[in-house]
Amino acid sequence: MKRIALTLALMAGFALGGVAATDAFAKQEDRPRGRSLSRPTETRDQSGEVVRDTGGKPMTPAQRKERGMAEAPGVVQRAGATCTVTDAIYNGAGKTAGPAGTPIDVQTYEVACQEGLGFLLEDRTTEVRAFDCIVAKFAADRAAAAAPAAPAAPAQPARRGQAAAAAPQTAKPPVCELPANANPMAGIQAVANRANARCTVTQVAYIGYVPTTKVTRYELACSEGMGIILDRPDAAATAPSSFTCLAAEAGGYNCTLTDKAARTAWIAGLARSTGKPCQVSDARLMGTARGADFYEVACAGAAGFVMEAKDGRVSRTIDCLEASQIGGGCTLSSTQAALEVREQQYLQTLRASGVVCQGEEFRLIGKDARNNRDVVEFRCANKPVGLVAFIPTAAGGQVTSFDCIEAEGRAIKCTMTDRPAIMRTLTTAMAEKNCTVINYAVLGASGGADGEVLEVACQGGGNGYVVDLPTSRGKPTKILSCQQSASRGGDRCRLPENAGQG
Repeated sequence: MKRIALTLALMAGFALGGVAATDAFAKQEDRPRGRSLSRPTETRDQSGEVVRDTGGKPMTPAQRKERGMAEAPGVVQRAGATCTVTDAIYNGAGKTAGPAGTPIDVQTYEVACQEGLGFLLEDRTTEVRAFDCIVAKFAADRAAAAAPAAPAAPAQPARRGQAAAAAPQTAKPPVCELPANANPMAGIQAVANRANARCTVTQVAYIGYVPTTKVTRYELACSEGMGIILDRPDAAATAPSSFTCLAAEAGGYNCTLTDKAARTAWIAGLARSTGKPCQVSDARLMGTARGADFYEVACAGAAGFVMEAKDGRVSRTIDCLEASQIGGGCTLSSTQAALEVREQQYLQTLRASGVVCQGEEFRLIGKDARNNRDVVEFRCANKPVGLVAFIPTAAGGQVTSFDCIEAEGRAIKCTMTDRPAIMRTLTTAMAEKNCTVINYAVLGASGGADGEVLEVACQGGGNGYVVDLPTSRGKPTKILSCQQSASRGGDRCRLPENAGQG
């Protein structure tokens, strides 16, 4: 009787999903000695083994098909595989090692499916294991590559009456043999179509099995240029899914059917559609948001940029200096030269509007889209309280600027001028009250003149104050203790250091 052994092997982990690959089953057979098993009515599988029924009797092709069509649909249903059976054969009975090495009976089948991708099935009575035809071929190819070379012929012939030593036989994993399963590429194309993948499959490679999500994972090369990773779930009720090789690269997996050069060339095609002068030297997927993909492009001898694209079409391009919040910002090309040019442009615009900043550093906070202005924070050697400016991106726009105290009142957070620096300025302003400021809060714009109303807390736990601070950040125009402010119906102190003061 045929004995079937299932071989499990783990591949290297896959960073995108923790993939471990499970090889398809390999089989071995005890061959009776001294007689041939070949009969005109017998049928053999691809490894040359005679297919036998449960009782050990050789089976004809017609018998294999009849039993397969009768039994396989029920086995497929128990397996939960995505398969409406259109053809089937019985591949034989045998035993394999179960829990604690206890031998268990196994019935094996091959099925062709209306959905396209066929399967080899192992019915172990208490469970059914299904391996699609691509996985089976992967296991067979891997076993063939690992098989030892045939031994060299003996130097001397065997003596009379002594049989020559037979070459060792290596078990061969089964592969699909039904005519409908002869082209597994067509089967995987059907799975890709159900995943709504933009891919006309030209090559396929089995990656492995993801036990946590119970999906089989493949890499596909596509005539459209960008390869994909395809996940086929075990459960028929769950739809397959896919993601591009660019997304796989971002997750740490390097597609082999669509290499780095091909992935970069695909993004270069998108870049050409923008009309920007750029000889693409490198590219990457930065991330996806709201259904759009963001790609960074590095250009030889020119500034890189970011593209926002959806369904393979670029909707806008973004300067790398403005893309710091997208996927960690640009990393493929240096932005230092562009930063220096941009800084000088900003400072020149400020000087033209009467604002002098001895610039040490700047950062782009965002965009005032309504008025086509960049919102920029500066660290200026001559402005201890920092500077925030709205700088027009086109001629004729209006420059608006203010320090980081006013910026806080406008819900803009400075990061280049820290709070201790601001509190030192406030301590100087509060000199007449002998208050070393240890905390403050901007309550709003001053009602009587330019400036802001602040609550300040003083070191030592003494009185806290509500003050009107002019835009010069010199002596306050009005100072009230927390109690005075509260008793006059003004602002109430909220800082923890001023608790209980009104």
